[in-house]
Amino acid sequence: MNKFDIREIHPDESGLLEDFLYHAIYLPPGTAPPPRDVVFQPELYIYIDGFGDRPGDCGAIAEIENKIAGAAWTRIIPAYGHIDDNTPELAIAVLPEYRGQGVGTAMLTRLFELLRRRGYKRTSLSVQKANPAVRLYQRVRYKVFRENEEDWIMVKNLVETETHGLDADKLHTTPLGSERIKGNLGLHTDEVVDWCKQAVRNARSDSIQRIGKNWYVYGDGYVLTINAYSHTIITAHKHAKNK
Repeated sequence: MNKFDIREIHPDESGLLEDFLYHAIYLPPGTAPPPRDVVFQPELYIYIDGFGDRPGDCGAIAEIENKIAGAAWTRIIPAYGHIDDNTPELAIAVLPEYRGQGVGTAMLTRLFELLRRRGYKRTSLSVQKANPAVRLYQRVRYKVFRENEEDWIMVKNLVETETHGLDADKLHTTPLGSERIKGNLGLHTDEVVDWCKQAVRNARSDSIQRIGKNWYVYGDGYVLTINAYSHTIITAHKHAKNK
């Protein structure tokens, strides 16, 4: 599994969204890929045109070995998943070679944090019912808002309180987990579990989020991933500090 960093998209990086918009297009099995210029069709291009100029324009990207491996972003636009003028709509894509490694979940976790800090209370999306990405959206607690024969519009509440139940004193990990966390974060201590316990105790309540079976604890330039049932510290990785 590749190590990856998650950070907010920079204003001068909005041009890369063209490629990720293309990868966000769902193709049922056996369907031939469309031409690359399909993204310039008005109903798609609205997701990226002038990104950064509208309220609700917000994004997170994943970097693996200095390569942009994924992007998740929101806009308030009259598009497929629009529900009102106060709810940003999600678009997300991970390059095929990096799928199935937790990149999408990590980007969404970061994006939700950014949206909360901007005062947004929920976010929406549109997805075809046959799209396997539905499972990801359900894991991060999107719920069906309305539907037609082929598609769901789903909404996630961003203000739900889910930080209770994480007990720093119960945290533990394996020797291999300690080595991984120490290496990923560049720690200068062998007492990795004690360091993580203190990090959880020091975390603000709005920097702890539960998604599915895991807790995500954000600190100063890092995020811890902790199993919510066993309190096992699964891993940790760096992410860019807020600007």
